[in-house]
Amino acid sequence: MAANERPLDGQAQSIQSVEAQIVYWYERGRMDRVEDLIQQLERVQPNHPRVLELRAMIAWQQRQTEQARRYYNQLVENAPEHPATRRLREIVALDSEAQQAVGNAELLYLAGRYEEAVVEWRLAFPRAPENLDLAIQYWFAHARAGQADEAVAGLTQLRREQPNSVRLQLALIEVRFLQNQLTSDDYQNLARLSEDAVFGAQARALSLRIINFFGVETASVNDFIAVLEEKHPDHLEISEVAERSRQVVAATAELESDPAFQKLQRGLTYLANEQPLMAERWLRESYQERPDSVAAVSGLGYATMRQGRHAEALAWFRRAASMEPEVEQWQQMIEVTTFWRDFGLFGQHLNEGELRRAQIMFDRLQSHPDAENQVDLIANLDARLLRARAMAATEQGDNDSGHELLLEAYRREPSDPWLVATLVQSHEQREELELAAQRFAELIQHYPSDDAWFAYSLYLARNERDDDALAAILRVSENARSEAMLAHQERIQSRIDVRDFRQDWRRFLASNPNTLDDADTSTLATYISTMAADARASDRQYLRAIEQNMTRLDTENQAEGYAEASRFAEAVGDRSLAYQWAVRGIEVQRGDSESTSIWVSQESDDWRVPGLQSRARNLISSSEKVLYLGYEQRQKSGTPGITELNSKSVMIDLRVPFDSRSGYWFARVDPIWLDAGAADLDNTFWRNRFGTGLLCEEDCPEGIQPVRKDFGVAMGVGADYGDWWFDIGRSPVGFNRSDWIGGVGMRRSLGEFGVRLTASRRIQTATLISFASIEDPFSDRNWGAVTKNGIDLGASWDQGGRFGWWGNTGLDYYMGHQVEENWRWYAFTGGYVRAYSSEPFAVTVGLTTLFWGFDEDLSETTYGHGHYYSPEQYRSISVPITVFGRINRFSYLVRGSLGYSSTRLGEQIFFPTDATLQEIAQQNQEVTGVSPFFTAGTGGGRSHSLTGVFEYQINRHWYVGLRTELIRSDTFAPNQGLIYLRYHFGGYNLPVARPPDPPSRYVDR
Repeated sequence: MAANERPLDGQAQSIQSVEAQIVYWYERGRMDRVEDLIQQLERVQPNHPRVLELRAMIAWQQRQTEQARRYYNQLVENAPEHPATRRLREIVALDSEAQQAVGNAELLYLAGRYEEAVVEWRLAFPRAPENLDLAIQYWFAHARAGQADEAVAGLTQLRREQPNSVRLQLALIEVRFLQNQLTSDDYQNLARLSEDAVFGAQARALSLRIINFFGVETASVNDFIAVLEEKHPDHLEISEVAERSRQVVAATAELESDPAFQKLQRGLTYLANEQPLMAERWLRESYQERPDSVAAVSGLGYATMRQGRHAEALAWFRRAASMEPEVEQWQQMIEVTTFWRDFGLFGQHLNEGELRRAQIMFDRLQSHPDAENQVDLIANLDARLLRARAMAATEQGDNDSGHELLLEAYRREPSDPWLVATLVQSHEQREELELAAQRFAELIQHYPSDDAWFAYSLYLARNERDDDALAAILRVSENARSEAMLAHQERIQSRIDVRDFRQDWRRFLASNPNTLDDADTSTLATYISTMAADARASDRQYLRAIEQNMTRLDTENQAEGYAEASRFAEAVGDRSLAYQWAVRGIEVQRGDSESTSIWVSQESDDWRVPGLQSRARNLISSSEKVLYLGYEQRQKSGTPGITELNSKSVMIDLRVPFDSRSGYWFARVDPIWLDAGAADLDNTFWRNRFGTGLLCEEDCPEGIQPVRKDFGVAMGVGADYGDWWFDIGRSPVGFNRSDWIGGVGMRRSLGEFGVRLTASRRIQTATLISFASIEDPFSDRNWGAVTKNGIDLGASWDQGGRFGWWGNTGLDYYMGHQVEENWRWYAFTGGYVRAYSSEPFAVTVGLTTLFWGFDEDLSETTYGHGHYYSPEQYRSISVPITVFGRINRFSYLVRGSLGYSSTRLGEQIFFPTDATLQEIAQQNQEVTGVSPFFTAGTGGGRSHSLTGVFEYQINRHWYVGLRTELIRSDTFAPNQGLIYLRYHFGGYNLPVARPPDPPSRYVDR
């Protein structure tokens, strides 16, 4: 009927009357009467939806499927939302997956596995079906699965829509019987229907079941029996029931005293109420007293079958069949139970990897009488077996055969999501990524089950597509999500939260203030780490939220969580709390909150403990003033008065922590005495190559000159804020020449790497000329005091494991008073391995390479040269070996190094800053016999060095140390010695530094 047509009331009543008659005769199988009524209805409304539905149903029953589909398509076109269209769609247009689910549900129902049957029904019909046959089966399964109330409601609604259906009325009565809520109207209707020519037998059978279940002791049942006997006086079973009723009534007193009978009735009641475990208990007790009771034996069969113990159920049904061989029901139950026993054994053997036995069970299932009705299930089992064979082939290294078996399994069962998932992994291993994605796309498009969405979500998560993975798992219906699905959903949501948190954690916390409270311990540590990496003083407001969750990190060895929390607290200015958390992190890692000393390393310590110890120590150090006092001597051999240099230095280094933030400021005062020795100007070789001696012709100084000495005080102030630092000062004031020096730098972490960028101006301390400048003994000129002005980029990688790496590169500009300008490039790198590590003894072995070069070689001592080592190219490789440790109050470090270097020296004029002097030197070459050019050449060779540093803790405030260094090469042999004291104003009794912590001169910073 078209949507805009409205029949008259009389016509509507006539159509309803005809529809009622059609239902009446259709249920009774009188297709001749149905055909007459359909034709009558067609004359009134030829395209009425009910007419098309009936035509389609008749064609479907006669296996004229194409004709049925044509009627269905006509219905869809004329009345797409009519109930008749929806009912027919459930029969004609059901997809293969839904058809398989219906078949599985019917078989599961017969096996007594009602809850599983409900799951299959809901896979086929997320909403209850409207087709009467399907709806009755659907609601019967629900009723048997303990959902009788829902089943009654569903069937009652259908009854309102189809009030003339006798089948529906009987179904509703039976479900109310299962619900144990039969009414007097139900008994009256059942008695009336027992006389129906078609449905009378079904009504009488249901009546007898009700009587047998409730027994004849109940008054309402006795009244019902009397009505049935009056209506069917010649019906043998009813007459027998009536007679038994009378006998039972007479023997009620005796039966009530029979314990075996009471236990049997109790067990059967539990069985009817879907409590098979309790039913088995009472039925077994009844069976022990009456082993000849078929009711007890068959009841035990049903009770064990509903618990999934099919082998035991099979034994009970076989015993029931031997006791009542004429009862066909026991043979049917033997067949059903045998099938499900073999089905269970198939799965068991498959899970245990017993493929041969699984094949035997599969062959049995194929030959089972019900196998032809379970084509889809058998195909699924075949695919599972192929998949298991594929996995076995893959485990044996035959990936190609495994892949082919998976493809064959997929061709037989493309709807199995876990088979698809396994095949996709095989495609990924073969780098067939597009084909892998296509498999899941086809699965989701054609077979979108809950398991399919779950498998697809796992695939997406594995490929780091977290947003898509979350969207996929949310497609699983909420009431169908298993614990594994929910756990997967939580993991994906957690990963997304962590990702969003890392992008802008402040905004995330503003939108989700309970984030830290709701996070698990691992995610909490990640959140805190993210916050610590970007924390600033204004973030102190978040400190309380972290503090409230810290006790949760006491489990699962979350020492790194405490480390990150300590870093955050330090960044926001709470150094006391930062220290407490660093200490607690050590205790958590060790599993011992009562550790006698957090500073002493233990064998059980992992890589996190040294970092936490260092952080705790730094936090204490940054909260107390420290004073370094040192005395150092250096000796560099050479030509007295020209290339030789001896120095003595006193170091005074005061470090004072900031009150409001991490870091400290410092002040340096270093008195330095220089002694270059006395030059012998009668040595013509050096006289001609020192200052302007080559050009001196009259009144030239001769003989031993006065000792060249100088004294000055280097001074500097600065601050170190942890992530950046600066200093400014003077090279020794009092020297022949003093310059401003200083620097600024910053430190950052880039992933696992530490990065340092520095800009600085430093005095060159290697020689008297470069350090203090010098006066020319042959003229009134002076030159020297060279500063290096450069930018340095350094990087390092050290995760506390066995290996580490560092590297530096930069560019320097050299300048000085009356000294030629110069440029240097450099690239240094090295790696090291921790060969052995313990608290008292540790060994590291390294490999270091140095590459650098200058534009100009200004290494000489003539006027205009800076007298600092500046070859055109320098390359070296060395192997340093370091041994260090701490024993109680004593610590030490000994480093030895062997190396080899090669250099290239550039040609250079004598007087690079004065062209006139150079020209005179060249003109006088025949007179002096000296070429005023330093020739180019090569050099290098072997070198070795030895360094020792030792430190001892005197008391909680004072520490004393010693440092000595010897360097030997073919052209260079300096020595150095240092003794120092360190005073800690706070007196925290920190352990002696490991390795020792000697001071250095400010000018060498």
